[in-house]
Amino acid sequence: MEKSQIYLKSPIGSGGEANIYEVRFRPDLVAKIYRKPNADYARKLQVMIANPPDDPLAARGLVSIAWAVELVTDLGQIVGFLMPRLDLSQVKPIFYYYNPSTRRKDFPWFNYERLLRTAQNLATTVSSVHLRGYAIGDVNESNILVSYEAIVTLVDTDSFQVSDGSNIYRCTVGKPEYTPPELQGLSFRDVDRYAYHDLFGLGVLIFQLLMEGIHPFGGVYQGQGESPELKDRIKAGHFPHGMRSVPYQPMPTALSFYFLPPSLQELFRRCFEDGHRNPAARPTAKMWSAALGEFAANLSGCSVNPQHRYGNHLSFCPWCERAAKLGGRDPFPSKQAVSSNQHLKPAAIVKAVSTKSTPKINPPKLKSARVNISKSTLAPSLKVVSNSPITSNSPITSLLSNNTSPITSPLIPNQTTPSTPVAQSQISTKLSIFDNLWVKITSLPIIVVLIGGMIFWNFKSSLFPQYSAEAYLNRGTSKLDSFDFPEAQSDYNEAIRINPNFAEAYFGRGYTKYFRDKQGALSDYNEAIRINPNYDKAYSNRGLVKSDLGDKQGALSDYNEAIRINPNLAEDYSDRGSVKSDLGDKQGALSDYNEAIRINPNLAQAYFNRGLVKSDLGDKQGALSDYNEAIRINPNYDKAYSNRGSVKSDLGDKQGALSDYNEAIRINPNFAEAYSNRGSVKSDLGNKQGALSDYNEAISINPNLTKAYLNRRSVEFDSGALHIFIVIDMKYSLKSLTIKSQTKTY
Repeated sequence: MEKSQIYLKSPIGSGGEANIYEVRFRPDLVAKIYRKPNADYARKLQVMIANPPDDPLAARGLVSIAWAVELVTDLGQIVGFLMPRLDLSQVKPIFYYYNPSTRRKDFPWFNYERLLRTAQNLATTVSSVHLRGYAIGDVNESNILVSYEAIVTLVDTDSFQVSDGSNIYRCTVGKPEYTPPELQGLSFRDVDRYAYHDLFGLGVLIFQLLMEGIHPFGGVYQGQGESPELKDRIKAGHFPHGMRSVPYQPMPTALSFYFLPPSLQELFRRCFEDGHRNPAARPTAKMWSAALGEFAANLSGCSVNPQHRYGNHLSFCPWCERAAKLGGRDPFPSKQAVSSNQHLKPAAIVKAVSTKSTPKINPPKLKSARVNISKSTLAPSLKVVSNSPITSNSPITSLLSNNTSPITSPLIPNQTTPSTPVAQSQISTKLSIFDNLWVKITSLPIIVVLIGGMIFWNFKSSLFPQYSAEAYLNRGTSKLDSFDFPEAQSDYNEAIRINPNFAEAYFGRGYTKYFRDKQGALSDYNEAIRINPNYDKAYSNRGLVKSDLGDKQGALSDYNEAIRINPNLAEDYSDRGSVKSDLGDKQGALSDYNEAIRINPNLAQAYFNRGLVKSDLGDKQGALSDYNEAIRINPNYDKAYSNRGSVKSDLGDKQGALSDYNEAIRINPNFAEAYSNRGSVKSDLGNKQGALSDYNEAISINPNLTKAYLNRRSVEFDSGALHIFIVIDMKYSLKSLTIKSQTKTY
């Protein structure tokens, strides 16, 4: 091996075992020199340099793994190594970003979307390390640096566990809060680490990134005696958001676990609950990366504060509610607030504003808020065979009930009301007092309603046990409004136990099952309808479940029945239109969207979906008009901008299309389809490099976006030569496509 001399400058950092030095004449590198070098360090470094992991960002000239690149020797002894130099003025440890206080102070523009991208980049980088057979070992919040662009870099890589096939050079350090339960209390010097050990710490960090810095095992202790330490909670597997009972409740100020999409909820439960029983059951880093990418690609924007980004499985902005709950301390302050330094002011005291409100007795209705995304356009050298439209089906448009109608089925008390006039009069008077109190409670801010509602129904049921089924129903709904699905389901179970013919309780329980157990939800809606054959909302929700399960005809039948019972719900017409469209009945879908708009002229999703059907039927001008209206109603409707861009492109207005795709991407920078579509327009306008850049970005956001690969390849091979290539679609099936000059064969 060729050797060269290096000259070290002043030390710029130090750790427990080594110092970091600048290298004269090599501004791209630094030297890590051990204070007490030994033979084990030397052999480990030789293995590392001979077998580096693939750096996911190397092609972009960036560093995501600060790996040893050259050995440093002194008088023939290996004393350290050279590694890439990072600009420390541009990066911070990851906890600076997931901690709301430091993020608001130092990085106020770093919104939830960037936190998601950070989590995805972290998972991708960890996956690269694992693919080379290394274990990180000491996964923690200090060994991961993040840039403002959400670029993640793993540092202290010489502490990783390394094997040369014969010897294992262990990672001898670790932090308890990131250590898996099976290793808690053990000496790391005596333990071999494996990838599934790292995956626990990775899960913790992803949870902290997505949940405002809260540790996944943090919570309020409900048991006897002193609260156990975090390491003991981890060892016992007491994950407060799991499916089994544990002596903890989530922290009152914590972001609700149900803010996350069901796919990520499931991965966290696999990591912390299933992984407690079987460490190999933890999701791999690659699984995390794919799920996070999907979440990032399906974010919605807030009409009040564009910095607020949240999953499109929600229909309201949780960050606006959280800011109100925190006395005005916005987790992701607006640009105006930052410009005027309003985001650094102390939280204000929240004052109650008196408003008229009626008690919500029925559980909130599941609404589909179905949104169809138009097919991405392709570059001119390719043509896509007509497929069914990509859909984004959000089962909730409002987790807070808009239904103020009384319960349609009579309440059946489990105890007989006293028969004497005096006793009845006393109960009537007391109930009147409670009803008036409830009206006053519901006039207060939402957080007071949520907490006060649970206390109210607990107290009422203790004084009037004959009304306890109703009390459990309403307490369950209060818990549902605060996203506490397991506890809400428990209350609905109790309401059903007390009154087995309580249709509303079956309806509410079906709602809680929707995300994890669609068959269970279907069963509960069946029961609600058996008890009350005129329960329109149960038909609507059952139709949604059937549609999700692929039973489109069954869904159509249920929507028909819901509309027969209540012909004035615009959302039901819109949902039925989507099912008709899926079944190929475009004219029927068009009729339903027309009716939905007649009932509610401000239902943006109906205009959007009608625009999609009009486009499919060849009415591009009509589609353009509908997308215009959807955007007028909701100026942050990213998918409407993207679809309008596609229509403008079809009509020859390439510059207008480009402008719309730009706006869709501004609203949702992780909108892969919009990047792919914009790439096609750039290609049409002759900007091939810009097109390639957009296709690359689309693929980086969604590696399973087949059209982006096809479009990118069409630009790369627009010379007209014959090429045959393979495309992997989202189900990992193989499709072959032959491209000839000016002739396409499918």
